[in-house]
Amino acid sequence: MNESSPYTDWEQHAINRLTAKYGTVPPPWALLPDHPYSPVWRTERGIALLNLWKKWWHEQHWWQAQQFQYLQRFEPSAAWLEWVIFALWPAAEEGYAQLDPADQGAQHEYLRSYFHRLRALNFGSYEQWLQAIEGYSRDSD
Repeated sequence: MNESSPYTDWEQHAINRLTAKYGTVPPPWALLPDHPYSPVWRTERGIALLNLWKKWWHEQHWWQAQQFQYLQRFEPSAAWLEWVIFALWPAAEEGYAQLDPADQGAQHEYLRSYFHRLRALNFGSYEQWLQAIEGYSRDSD
């Protein structure tokens, strides 16, 4: 790791490669369009991509308008909207982490206010997200 860079050599190489190809570091759904609950995201490659993007995203220090513009460029599918919420509003992820993982009702209720914000930004709705995640659960059983 370079002292002036927050990235390891591997991360910097990956960022350089992605930026050369796409003009930026694309979000995970643009690189591997699998459902966020897919096993691919639990593989070494999937985890590495998620971690790389999260670290890169937090290092951008963008205004919220810049964040919206970036995310709109890569149009997340409904299944990825929860992820978009956590990217745009880090406090949402912190609050969500405090909830009982077994209480999906409480988790969904907590996210509703953030979905209202997303819908106002034309990213999609709670209902679309719910259909996408429930559909995946049914299809993968």
